[in-house]
Amino acid sequence: MLNNELLLDAVALVNSNEAEIAQLQADVECASGCGICGYGSN
Repeated sequence: MLNNELLLDAVALVNSNEAEIAQLQADVECASGCGICGYGSN
């Protein structure tokens, strides 16, 4: 049987990684000049 605390830690880690990945993707999109952020090729 899995330890609930370990399971919760694993879930928190995955959620944290997904949030970081989403932020990186947003940064890349902005840097590519899509115009959402104030910088880029636009």
